Formats: sequence, structure tokens, C-alpha cells
Amino acid sequence: MYRLIALNSHLFSRSTTIWEALEDETGAVRPVKDAWRQMMRDPESAFYERIKSRSIPEEEYIGLPQLLGGGDLGEDEAKELYPLGPNPWQATSVPASSASQVSSAQPSPVSRATSVPDSPSSQAISVLDTETPSPRASDASSIGSESNHTMEDLPSESPPNAEGLTDLSVKDTYQRTVSWFATGDPDWRLRERSHMRFVMDTVGKSLDKFERTRELVEAMRDAIKGHRLALEAGVLHRDVSVGNVMIALDRPFEGFIHDFDYSSFVTEDPSNAEELSDKPSDTGEKAELKDKTGTFHFMAIGILQSQGDVIHQVHHDLESFYWVLIWIVLRHTAHNDPERELACDGLFVLAGASKVARMKEGWVLHQPVTVKDNPPLSVLLHDFTKLCLSQFTRSKNDQDKNPLTYEAVLKIFDDALASDGWPENDPALLFDLPEKHPQKLKDLRAGRVISEAETMDRWRSCIRLKNAEPNTTAIIHDYVSTIPSFIYCMD
Repeated sequence: MYRLIALNSHLFSRSTTIWEALEDETGAVRPVKDAWRQMMRDPESAFYERIKSRSIPEEEYIGLPQLLGGGDLGEDEAKELYPLGPNPWQATSVPASSASQVSSAQPSPVSRATSVPDSPSSQAISVLDTETPSPRASDASSIGSESNHTMEDLPSESPPNAEGLTDLSVKDTYQRTVSWFATGDPDWRLRERSHMRFVMDTVGKSLDKFERTRELVEAMRDAIKGHRLALEAGVLHRDVSVGNVMIALDRPFEGFIHDFDYSSFVTEDPSNAEELSDKPSDTGEKAELKDKTGTFHFMAIGILQSQGDVIHQVHHDLESFYWVLIWIVLRHTAHNDPERELACDGLFVLAGASKVARMKEGWVLHQPVTVKDNPPLSVLLHDFTKLCLSQFTRSKNDQDKNPLTYEAVLKIFDDALASDGWPENDPALLFDLPEKHPQKLKDLRAGRVISEAETMDRWRSCIRLKNAEPNTTAIIHDYVSTIPSFIYCMD
């Protein structure tokens, strides 16, 4: 390893570091990821192994990195300590109810604030390991609310569910944390972390480093193809974000999706999974898919609105790709949004999930943003917004298939890329935080004359109209011209 390219220094995090390393025999540059995963979750390497087991032909392998080596050092250590088994560290022996209690903990606004990649330096960290709502930030929130132990107050006996562990084995553990075990927490297996390190074959650069907008769109298209390949192997990503989609370097594809830390194994394509809000006792795979997981800014509207009654489906991840594209456009292109530098921060706000969901609803109901002198990208934004709007207006009782599908999304990407008119030289614009220019920030805020209450009234009128008419999409497109975008003033 010769160069550190990312480091997460947050106190409550996976302590992820990403290195560039040289392969011994070939001299090829390989990324090395080192992190401490929650033991309640499957190792990230297991998801890559599942994808690899599909034996996907090389010419069809698009949009995904491949695991070259490494794995979970904590598991390897446990095998050495308990060669005859069983492994007492396994979190699977803990009842599922305990797992759901841990993963359902909600973060405070402060923990959300640490995840916003506002500056180039912080973005380099957060794009690879963003600590975001549930369950990413659940450790930070649960420590204060569920554990009152101190190191001066250690228990004299082992905690519940400690069968099989000895003082010697705990002292000889270096690749797993033992702090929750030491404090006597009954859910210690779920809260401890295990050290993992592995090597991948694909080096990339972040989306905000695109040299042409066409490169950005090509990278996102291939990442969507990679997402589909993973699903076909039985892996649903569940954390599509601006840091987990990257532009590929020296690969036969243009972009890829990575970081499967918070993914789920699925036994069937969940794209048509039913909503289970009327079944309160779900267990197993569908219960896990109801956990609210993802990077907060890029969560789908349905996930933000969920009260634990929404199954995370394919269309939720596809919508997250949309929010990733909007984030990049608002920060790094010459768009026409009247909020200018405030447009991104005005949409991707740090607020409660329900409020952010309403902000996003207002966005897709409003006319989509366009990019100056870039007709193909502007058309793509319009068509992608229209797809998300169709998904949003679709009733839960609608028997039609979800409009937001791989085929539909990839078609609008391919159509845009096949169009003429892509600029030859339009690299990513540098994004300056509005707070760095206080007078400009004050002037822009002064132009916000429509209150949020008035905007909400207009939005409710639109929804009432939508519910009263069968041709919902056409009605909303006709009516939406009277609705301003949602305004969130940070004053």
C-alpha cells in the first residue's frame, strides 16, 4: 500500500480507510478497503462472493468491481480460537427481535450533519463511508439511550448469551471489539464490530470529478447495469449514494457501484414485492427489507415516509440513482434553477425524514431543472423526473407494474447518450459552499417570498385533484405549472 485516498475519522463509524496498493506480480493499482463492520450484518465480502458465484461472462460483467482477496479478519480469528466450533461470536444466535431493536434506532440531526459532503476534503471521506441514518448512525444514538455503563462499572459476571466465551478467548481477541461484551450489554453480539480488509480490482474517481457530462451519464448508466447484475445474483444494494457510484478508470465499463456493506441477500426479485403494512409480524428476509437503510440525502421518498411498513424494493434504489444525478447536476453544472448556489442545499436539507420526503415530492411535481447548452442531459433529467413522478403518483393498490424499472431507466439513459448535442468540454464545476459567500447567501435568501405553508397548500390541492381524476399523470403535468418548488429557509 502506497497512498491513502480516503479516511473516515468520525468517532462513531466503521473507521473505513481506502488505500491504493500495487499488486506484486503485475504492478497494477488495486484499492484496499479496511473497515470495522457491525457484526449484526453480513460481511461485505460475502456479497461479492455471491456475485462471483454466478460466473458472469466477462463481456457481460459491467458496473461492478470484483473481489480479488481478503475478507473478515474477525471471522478468521474466531476460527483459530474455536477450531472445533461452535463460534460463540456469531450474532445469528441472538433473537431477531433484538436485531430489529438495534437497527431501528434513529439518529439525531447532529449525526446526520456529519454525513454531508460539503467540501472537497470532507467529500473524499464521506463518499466512501458516509455515516447516515439507520442503521448507519444507530450506534451513535443507541449508546446514549440504551447503555449507561462506564468502565468503572464493569460486571462481575459475563453478560447474557455469553456461553462459550472464556476470559482467555476475550483477551486474545484483536480483530473484533469486546467493549459491549465487557459492559454486560445483552445485545453485545449485535453491537460489536469485526475487522475486515479486502482487495478489489477496480479503481475509480468520484462522480464530481467528471471531465464531461457525458462521462457522468455513462458512469451512472453502467452503475445501474451493475446494480441489476447484483440483483440477479440475489443481492439488493440498498445504499445508492453519490459516494457509492463511481467513474471507472482503465476498465471496459465507464462506471460502477460498490460498497455493499448495507446490502441484503434476497431469494427472489423484490421489485414486485407486496407492501406488508397489514402484516405486523413479518420475519426473515422481508422483515429485514423493512429496515430503513441508506444514505439519508439519497433515500427514496417511500423509504423516507416509511414507518417500518415499506419493503425496500428495486424501484427505491433506482429512485436513489435519480437523486444522485440531481445532487451532481445542482452542484457541478451550469443549471437553470433560480436558487443557483442554494439549489442543492435547498433540496437536500438536514431535517426530519417526513419533511425531506415532502421536499422531494415538491421537486418531482415541479418542472425539472435543465442544464445550459446541454440538450441531451436536460432531456434525461426531464424523462427521469417524469419516471419518478409516475412512480410517486401510482397508487399502492394499482395492479400495474412499477413504472420505475431497470428497462425504463436504462432506456432513457441510452436514448440520451445516443442523442447529438453533448458538449465537448464541460467538466465538473467547482462547488463553493454558499456559507463562504455571506452576502450572496443573504441576497439569494431575500428572494424567497413564498412561504412553505403556502407551498404546502398548493401541493395538497394538487394531490386532491390527483385523487379525484383517473388520468393522474396528465393532470399533474397540467397543474404543476402553478406550483412553485418547495422552499426551505435555513434562517
